[in-house]
Amino acid sequence: MILWGGLRGAVTMVLALAAADHPGLSDAQQHFVGVLALGFVIFTLFVGAPTLRPLLHLLGLHKLSATEAALRDRVMALSRGEIRDQLDVVARDYGLAPRPVDQATQPSARDSEVVPLIPGDRIAVGLLTLATRERDLYYLHFRDRTISRHMARVVMSASDHLFDLVKTGGVKGYHRAGSEMVRLSQRLRLGLWIHRRTGWSDSLSAALADRFESLLVMQLVLRGLVAFNNDSIAALVGAETCETLQTLLANAPNPSIPRSPRSSSSIRAIRARSASII
Repeated sequence: MILWGGLRGAVTMVLALAAADHPGLSDAQQHFVGVLALGFVIFTLFVGAPTLRPLLHLLGLHKLSATEAALRDRVMALSRGEIRDQLDVVARDYGLAPRPVDQATQPSARDSEVVPLIPGDRIAVGLLTLATRERDLYYLHFRDRTISRHMARVVMSASDHLFDLVKTGGVKGYHRAGSEMVRLSQRLRLGLWIHRRTGWSDSLSAALADRFESLLVMQLVLRGLVAFNNDSIAALVGAETCETLQTLLANAPNPSIPRSPRSSSSIRAIRARSASII
């Protein structure tokens, strides 16, 4: 879709003008660049743009999947329920007439049309919600300046990768992403190799500092996700699914659960390695 949408308008023309003014290009090359850019602009404006919507319909990209539609309906129903509860509180506090309030807060036809989620979809929806919340928590830590800008880019990129793997692989994708997030980086491996061969510890110390910071903020975020799961996820996907998600997040003894226990053991390993360097 990005390829079909193309670059059109001012951006393409600016690039063409910059190339046309380049002293290293001959007149024929400058003319070719200008004609080619103009051709792309005309094609994307009069061919690509009008056919973009039919192409979306042809590929089925304009429709939500069954899981996404069910998630949307449940979130909207929960939001309308919260609005009704808040209107009830306002009506009691300000002594409003009950009839208008009842008319405004009565369930709509859409609330009764919410599609139920099957157990597998419930877990997928819960994991996607947790992955989205995880990225938000990393941003909040960056906003509060508890992590560096560099680390914010690293962990938020990792959370985006986590979301993609959960969306395509479900629980297996979640396990895979969790394992990748605590895996030793190439930079740390290289620093450790240099330290073992030469005794030079500067690169290893910097890599260990980054890894400690990432694992520490990961632990803090996982604690926040546990609280978020208990407070908010149950109403979305049900208590049983909430317990399953809690098992995925908690420090369970099962070695197949990669996130909290592995981050804890990794932090202890970093402390031991730092002590040996010092």
